[in-house]
Amino acid sequence: MEAENKYLNEITVSYAKKRFTSTTVNSSKDVQAVAREIFNNCKCQLELKEYFFIILLNRANEVIGYHKLSEGGICGTVVDIRIAFGTALKWKAAGSYCL
Repeated sequence: MEAENKYLNEITVSYAKKRFTSTTVNSSKDVQAVAREIFNNCKCQLELKEYFFIILLNRANEVIGYHKLSEGGICGTVVDIRIAFGTALKWKAAGSYCL
């Protein structure tokens, strides 16, 4: 059994508790505030590349974290939906927004 498990891939997620400026998401304006904070902190080249982030929420619509799923070129980026769902499940998120 041990030999079988060493060939299985698993999504690993690590996080540190961080307080967001707008922790509760009730509208698109709240998502915009969180997205701006994410982009300010990620040191992304917004003019040169496209990025795909997922914002993870608990049942009270509070932001519990975010994760960059994909980084592409000027014209687009590709996201594997299985990785998005796997990440949300690992974080035990009740909801999410995709940017």
